[in-house]
Amino acid sequence: MSTDSDVESGLSAAEKRIAQMLTRLRRDNDLTLSELSEKTGLSESYLSRIENLKAAISIAKLAKLADAFVVPITMFFVDEGSEARCIFTPKGKGTKVRLRGRHGIDVRFVANSLRGRMMEPFFADVASAERGASMQSHEGDEFIYVVRGKCRFFYGTEMIDMNAGDSIYFDSGIQHRVEPVDRRPCEILSIVTSRDFTFHGNMARLLNE
Repeated sequence: MSTDSDVESGLSAAEKRIAQMLTRLRRDNDLTLSELSEKTGLSESYLSRIENLKAAISIAKLAKLADAFVVPITMFFVDEGSEARCIFTPKGKGTKVRLRGRHGIDVRFVANSLRGRMMEPFFADVASAERGASMQSHEGDEFIYVVRGKCRFFYGTEMIDMNAGDSIYFDSGIQHRVEPVDRRPCEILSIVTSRDFTFHGNMARLLNE
């Protein structure tokens, strides 16, 4: 009969490193094991065993956790000692996710595999957002540039129509949202940063999802 210590001793160095990274991500996002369980569908006891090096994790379950933290699964397999200092993202590529659930917006992160960054740049498909969605606010500053199409930007009590080539920089602690005009295609480039630089590129934590 195997014991927890047997399981731990049988884990590879890579498996232990993944467990430690998952623990750090959960704490950075201020999530309890119970809250992470709700977001992923994985049991609280299983998540506890992972963090305490008492169980190995499958790729499928690791993928669920990566989605919950809005990070690429590949980041768990990068040797921290050889971390890249520069990220090139070809046109149309990046990590595609839907922020804020099924009523949210489709975005494409272009630098989220680079840890320790102070900015989070991403492209957003404005037409994918639900019209009249609730206003949002989050710590830090944000810059938006309209790549193509037209959108409507709401900021506090203000409403601004934005066209291709327009940009806006604002304090994202104020309630805001972007929505399409007549459901026409619109793509924006958004760059988010935390004013105190403590989120370390962790979008899920910054948006307080």
